[in-house]
Amino acid sequence: MKYYRLMTALPPLPDEVAPLSVPFKNIVEQIVDETAGTTDGELVNSILYIIDTANAESILLERDIFDERGVHPREDFETVYNLPPFIQEVITSDDGSLPDAIVRKLWEGYFNFLLELSRDSSSSFLKGFAEFEVGIRNAIARQRAESLGVDSDQAQVAGGENASLFNALILRASEAEDPLKRELVIDNERLNLYRELEGIDGFSIDALLAYTAGAILIDSWSQGTQTDPKKLLEVFA
Repeated sequence: MKYYRLMTALPPLPDEVAPLSVPFKNIVEQIVDETAGTTDGELVNSILYIIDTANAESILLERDIFDERGVHPREDFETVYNLPPFIQEVITSDDGSLPDAIVRKLWEGYFNFLLELSRDSSSSFLKGFAEFEVGIRNAIARQRAESLGVDSDQAQVAGGENASLFNALILRASEAEDPLKRELVIDNERLNLYRELEGIDGFSIDALLAYTAGAILIDSWSQGTQTDPKKLLEVFA
């Protein structure tokens, strides 16, 4: 019941991808204000870092895309100021790695950060969230690598041991008729997982993290930042 007041003040999220009833920025401000300066605030930021990590990927690949919904504004990336260590390490690195290897290192750093934080905080949501994202990313990367005839093991992050567990989901998504619908299949599965991981106490920190992750995911569709159709066409070729 820790976040009863906050959770009852937040608008309910739709059961599937649909427009939020309140602007995402307002939702995040409420959550961040309530948890600022606390350990729970660090957990909330760890979920929001998925946006910052995607922004770091765009910068590393020199894409003219920046999602303003993250914890860190564009200026922090330009000055490399106060960024999470796993992002700062990759952005400032000059080891001559190929772009794919650099991006893999970036996301592996984020997922390892999440898994370590989940152990330290005993957050069931963070653990399940990280395991799903690692698994689905590895499963897609493996299928893409195999379709391109390259070494799939080199495409895995955080070991890649559980990628096979997501094969059925990838197969179901690949049956959809266009890239957006393929991504929608996966994202609806994400939303189902978030609801499962919030636990029996609908006002706990895990419930708040599940709400935050769900809001990010749902709002991403209205932002146009969630899907890269070209990449999906390659993945499911």
